[in-house]
Amino acid sequence: GRSLATQGRINEADALLPKAAKLAPDSVEPHLALGEIHLSTHKNFAQAEAHFIQALRIDGKLAGAHVGLARTYFAQGKHEEAQKQIATGISIAPRDPLPLLTAARIATAKGKIEDAHAYLQRAIDVAPQFSAPYLDKSDLYLLRNDVDNAIKTLRAATQTLKEPAPAWFRLGVAYQAAQRWDESEKAYLETVRLDPKVFGAYNNLAFMMAERKQKLDQALTWIDSAIRIAPNNATLKDTKAWVLRAKGDLASASRFGEQAQKLNPNDAAIAFHLGLIYHEQGKKKEAEQQLSRGLKLNP
Repeated sequence: GRSLATQGRINEADALLPKAAKLAPDSVEPHLALGEIHLSTHKNFAQAEAHFIQALRIDGKLAGAHVGLARTYFAQGKHEEAQKQIATGISIAPRDPLPLLTAARIATAKGKIEDAHAYLQRAIDVAPQFSAPYLDKSDLYLLRNDVDNAIKTLRAATQTLKEPAPAWFRLGVAYQAAQRWDESEKAYLETVRLDPKVFGAYNNLAFMMAERKQKLDQALTWIDSAIRIAPNNATLKDTKAWVLRAKGDLASASRFGEQAQKLNPNDAAIAFHLGLIYHEQGKKKEAEQQLSRGLKLNP
């Protein structure tokens, strides 16, 4: 059941996990799995709450159940109850980074950024090989446009983590935001060297080159690599359109832009890009329609 859930086969997991709970009434595992499915997928908070509470009836010192219950309460706006549960989870498992990470995310959602930083630093201190606190901490810095500290945090992550590809990718994003193009390119290339399936790195490399009208043949190779990994991703099709536009192939650019829009008709950026491509093709009416559409989607 848990394996099916991780594959996104939720209906099949839903059918198996209650059977597991009946077969092993003293096991917390089925209730934890069902709680997570109801919380994250179904958004059925009452059911999620019931399963996490049942897990705690079986084992009241289960930090993961307290964390799950805290997330469930927070999703329902029950902030005080969430805070109590997360505090209990941290006290039970002070060396577990997950309760601290959850506490940081709750603090962030409440706008308590300094508290979030403190929780994330504690999570890094107790589990320096766990990537999520570094990534969350860098995101907090970027929210404040503090690119230098975001980069500093991510560089530390790339030197510490056993699997640093996600940190290298975020480092590429941070350098890109700072318009430090060469360093961004190096970070994205290191990402795909470590994990060739990170199609977002190929995408960002290609888009960055299209924007700057540099290395366009290489940009086309990069975006084609991304599309082979995720052939139905609208953003990737949009980026290919943007690269083809930069190369002057407007007919092919409009074709890929139209494919992107079919895959995600509610993306304002896709409409904007397609509108500019139509404009450059001399298709004034179509350009106006797309640009108006983009403004409706995102004023």
